[in-house]
Amino acid sequence: MKKIKGIFPTKYTLIRYVSQEILLMENACKIRDVQVNKMFLQITL
Repeated sequence: MKKIKGIFPTKYTLIRYVSQEILLMENACKIRDVQVNKMFLQITL
């Protein structure tokens, strides 16, 4: 049986996928921090 290119994840695609996931997580953390800061400002003001 022949292996069709693209079905089996190569090292490159795996690294790219993981780095994308990390970027998404970092963006989510940034957004959450901004929301927390806004709430904190509303409480203190």
